[in-house]
Amino acid sequence: MKRTILAGVMAAAALCGCEGVLGPAARPAPVLAMAQPPHLEVPERTGNRWLGTQFEDLPVPAELTLDYDASYVSTSAHGPRVADLRYSGNTALTDVLSYTQQSMTRLGWRLTSLAGVAIKRLRYIKGDEECQLLIREGDRGESVLVVRIYPR
Repeated sequence: MKRTILAGVMAAAALCGCEGVLGPAARPAPVLAMAQPPHLEVPERTGNRWLGTQFEDLPVPAELTLDYDASYVSTSAHGPRVADLRYSGNTALTDVLSYTQQSMTRLGWRLTSLAGVAIKRLRYIKGDEECQLLIREGDRGESVLVVRIYPR
């Protein structure tokens, strides 16, 4: 009888997340979000999902990581998209350039200019928006991709 009661108490403690018999309850790490105006919803900050669906037409190689602290997003349901997104990672610059050129065209963006040697500058337009991509080598030899989108 004692074992049944003890097992029941331990199971209840485990299910409710109580501390005590089983030790500290496992709690998920807090999710941090970049400060946003209150009228904007910020999706869960995991990978590129932090940006939500409003940037699905701006392709980024999966090997690059968004630098949340160096990025800025301002969107609303009825207003224009404005963003300065900074990504970096250990991917060859030529691969980043090739991937973004192919993907942007496939997603309906029209290349209007391509310039630069050390820093590649690509400009695209789509509808009433303009997108500028800067691809360069970072201070530690990593590839850096800066994506800027704004109204034309």
